[in-house]
Amino acid sequence: MKINKIILLGFSIIFIFFSFYSAYAFIQLAKKNQTWPFGSGISKYLPNYFKKVGHEITQENESEIITQYYTLKKDLYPIPSSNATGIGGGINIIDDSYILNTLNNGELITFNLKTKSFSKINKTLKDKYLSIRDIELIEKDKKILFLSLKQNNHCMSLVLDQFDYTFEKENFEVNNHKNIWESSNVCKTWDGFEGSSGGRVISHDGYYFVSTGFFDKVPSGVSKNSQSIKSDFGKILRIDPLGDSEIFSLGHRNPQGLFLFSDKNIIIATEHGPSGGDEINIIEKSNNYGWPCETFGNLYSYDKKNDIKNMWPENLKKFNCDLSITFKKPLFTWTPSIAISQGAEYNKNYFEKFKNNLIVGSLGGMSLFRLYLSEDYKIINEERIVIDERVRDLAISNDGKIIVYTDSGNLLELSKVEYNN
Repeated sequence: MKINKIILLGFSIIFIFFSFYSAYAFIQLAKKNQTWPFGSGISKYLPNYFKKVGHEITQENESEIITQYYTLKKDLYPIPSSNATGIGGGINIIDDSYILNTLNNGELITFNLKTKSFSKINKTLKDKYLSIRDIELIEKDKKILFLSLKQNNHCMSLVLDQFDYTFEKENFEVNNHKNIWESSNVCKTWDGFEGSSGGRVISHDGYYFVSTGFFDKVPSGVSKNSQSIKSDFGKILRIDPLGDSEIFSLGHRNPQGLFLFSDKNIIIATEHGPSGGDEINIIEKSNNYGWPCETFGNLYSYDKKNDIKNMWPENLKKFNCDLSITFKKPLFTWTPSIAISQGAEYNKNYFEKFKNNLIVGSLGGMSLFRLYLSEDYKIINEERIVIDERVRDLAISNDGKIIVYTDSGNLLELSKVEYNN
């Protein structure tokens, strides 16, 4: 009898071990492949805490990445809030020692780059907005801009709000709210509406440049908005400090990145395509970038059975397309899509071989892409750096390290592995 109990106990221990191991392996594989619960439609209905725990039990706090020129050390720092997972928010460099991390729901947290520690959470703006799409810090004026989704009863709009900020003893405070600009209302909702709003902001030459997505409930994002000069959406807008806006460029689908390349004094945007055809573009005034009249992608519904008539709508005039004009071609495209996100110019000396390159992130690709832009504005080299995280935002620290904010609720710091000679 005693032997039977020992055998039963042994089988129970083995069963529990394999159950936990199988669950761990399942979650790890699901994260890698972006399947349930990480990449399915149902995932947005799961509590943030559940998603945060799922990410944390499958991640390594330190690892190495081999690139063409360097072996990188990837240090991972979980953000101390269950609200850190999601599809919005961003990071900004405050000074040599601190980063501001803004979560999608408005929580503000600073991260000390020296001590590798987070501050207490500032909840002044928590749940003030439906979703914070981007943040721009204007250090010389001590101003901060939030480009956010706002709910107006059953409608939504993009709003650009300005606050004064102070930063003392790790406490980041905002006050003196001022609304700069608000888009027209969109009075319908659908799965993924936040992701289709685009939503990046930069300050440049005394103006605020704002990117907007197609923001419409249409298959594959094929919307009339992008080619309509009467619509705020599918555009790069130039907004003055008084809130007056003009269309700077049009024909965009869903710009997920907007940043300056100061070495060449140009504005660069990254943009989600439909199925395939993610783009990176140099943005110039009055250019039309073609969406949905031209694309290197195809409809999500295209079945790949060689009937190219089903690849793209035939009657493009109903989407305000004037095919007699010449559309601006992308600087570079990705097929299949990588779900491109924010980018930055690498202008530091720390990674010497990266200097004056572009670093862009990806969501579905779970990678960084290093791009070399030639003197005649052509991308002549691309390197994929796999980091196994969905990149929501990235920044270059003052000492040259690459800082990444991920959808799994982490900050990553990429540095060089130091070898003892």
